[in-house]
Amino acid sequence: SGEDIIYEQIQIIDAEPIVSTADLELLMTYTISSASSRNTSGDDITDPARMEERQINIERAINSLNNIILLPGEVFNFWDEIGSFRQSSGYVMAYDNSAGALEKVLGGGISQLASAIYYAALTSDLEIGEQSNYPYTVNYGPLGFDAHVIKNEKNLVFINSLDFPIRISLSYEDHVISAKILGTDTNSNREIKTHSESKAISFKTIYIEDPNLEEGTEILTQAGIMGYEVQVFKKRLVNGVELISELLGTVAYEARDEIITIGTKTED
Repeated sequence: SGEDIIYEQIQIIDAEPIVSTADLELLMTYTISSASSRNTSGDDITDPARMEERQINIERAINSLNNIILLPGEVFNFWDEIGSFRQSSGYVMAYDNSAGALEKVLGGGISQLASAIYYAALTSDLEIGEQSNYPYTVNYGPLGFDAHVIKNEKNLVFINSLDFPIRISLSYEDHVISAKILGTDTNSNREIKTHSESKAISFKTIYIEDPNLEEGTEILTQAGIMGYEVQVFKKRLVNGVELISELLGTVAYEARDEIITIGTKTED
C-alpha cells in the first residue's frame, strides 16, 4: 500500500574494472583457428547485383559481431548478437549464396558469414550447441560445414569451452569473408582438422508439355541441382599425428529436379 516504507539514498561510485576489455585483447593475439570464403557471383553470373546486395548484409552483420569476447563458459548466440534484424536497421533483400536460392530473403548472405564463424569455432574445438545446414548445396566452402541461419528458425550457438577468453575477429576485404578465433597459445602442437566423404545424388529430369509453344521447342524452366549425402569428421592431431577421428554426423543436401518445357503446338 506504500505505507511504512523507508527510502535510503545509496551513493554510486564509479570503479574501473580489474581486467578491462583492452587488457583481454592484449592477451588474445594467438589465432587458434580461422576460416574464409569468397562472396562470388557463381550463383548467377548474369546478375552481379546479387553479390553486391549480399555484401551489404555481410558488412552490416560484421559490424554487430566483430570483436565479441567470450569468457570461459560464455555462449555465442548468432541472433542475440545480431540484435535488430530488419530493413530499417540496414539489412536488404538478397539471394543467399546457395545453388537453390530462387528468391531474395532479408539479410541474404549472412549465412555465409555464419558458416565462416562456425567452421572457425569447430576447428577451435569449441562446444557447438546449435547449427543447421542449407537444404541445397552452397557455392562456397566444403560441403557439410555450412551454417544456415534463419531468424526464429535456425541459429548458430556455441560455447567457449576453453580455459581462457577468446575473441571473434571478422573482416570482409576483396569480397572475402574471414573469421578468426583468437585466444592464448597453450599448446601449439595440438591441431583440429576436418574432412568429409560425399556421395552424389542425381537429380531427375521432368518434361512438361506446353501447347502454346511451337512443336520441337525446348526451354529449360528450372536447372537441376545435384544432391549429396556427406559424412563429416573432426580429427584431433598432436605434432601432426592423428589421434582421434570423430564422426560428427551425416548431412543430406537435396537434389532439385531439372524441368524442361516442350512445345507441342502444331500448325492447323
